[in-house]
Amino acid sequence: MNNFVPRFLPAELVLGVPELDGQHEALFAQLVFLKNLCLKEKHLPAAEADALLKALRDHYDSEERLADEMGEDFSDHARQHEVMLLAVAKTLKEVVEKRANVFALLRYLDYWFERHIVEEDRVFDRRCAVQPRVAGKEPAMACREEGLAA
Repeated sequence: MNNFVPRFLPAELVLGVPELDGQHEALFAQLVFLKNLCLKEKHLPAAEADALLKALRDHYDSEERLADEMGEDFSDHARQHEVMLLAVAKTLKEVVEKRANVFALLRYLDYWFERHIVEEDRVFDRRCAVQPRVAGKEPAMACREEGLAA
């Protein structure tokens, strides 16, 4: 049973995939932290920019690993991740150098995450429901053991 209770992740964005839901929650919490920090400090510290980029990379690596374990072609989804990471890395550098507005970037990330979860990441909960046998296990059991179902 999944006892995940989101604090920052809107309930309609919960996938029912504990590993991904936890990471999505952490990313939204990190954005809230960064907004508050930037309001207080009036800039984005380089270490926080690096931490955000690392969290994004780690999350995308998790999604790609789970898709691979499910036997899914994830190439288009992975390309979206790469394009987003390149854009965010470039903009974070500009923000740290005070050549771009941090709040515009944070608003973009909020929007991008929500849209991406709704339009792209739902693949994990839908495919888990119809997942074929994996290593001789029933679909629901394979998803549960891989963290793909509650």
